[in-house]
Amino acid sequence: MPKYCSNCGAELNEGAVVCVQCGHAIPRTYMKDTRGMVELYRLAIVRYANFSGRASVREYWMFALFNVVFAFVWVFTTLFLVTFSGEDNMALLAFLMLVSFLYGLFLVIPSISISVRRLHDQNKSGAWYFINWVPVLGGIIFLFLMITAGDYTENQYGMPYQG
Repeated sequence: MPKYCSNCGAELNEGAVVCVQCGHAIPRTYMKDTRGMVELYRLAIVRYANFSGRASVREYWMFALFNVVFAFVWVFTTLFLVTFSGEDNMALLAFLMLVSFLYGLFLVIPSISISVRRLHDQNKSGAWYFINWVPVLGGIIFLFLMITAGDYTENQYGMPYQG
């Protein structure tokens, strides 16, 4: 089935990104994100302090889910090791708590950057992140923003994930 330019009505070639008749940019359809949890987590870590661009709903929530699952496994592993480590388990507990603290500290910047990119996906400024500072209501508004679908076409922060 042929597609037509929304600007001039000319028939578009398959896979065209611009209309050959008028030069109008053809927005791509928003494709389903099929990347896995570990891949999306790795991407968030690689883009550690990158506050530009966009992050899909799936990209944000897979990063969050990975952190929750990892924390759950880490806590139970720590409890197991401390329980069955024998007499001198305070040194082990202190070491594991230090590792936990450092990992949590490491995640602060990637968490903020992926949140800002998530806001960019909705064509909102990263300054909306500071809504979290409003007690109770700010967290609810921020959660709503994180689950809201982004723009399906290009916005001032770039193109959505194309798959």
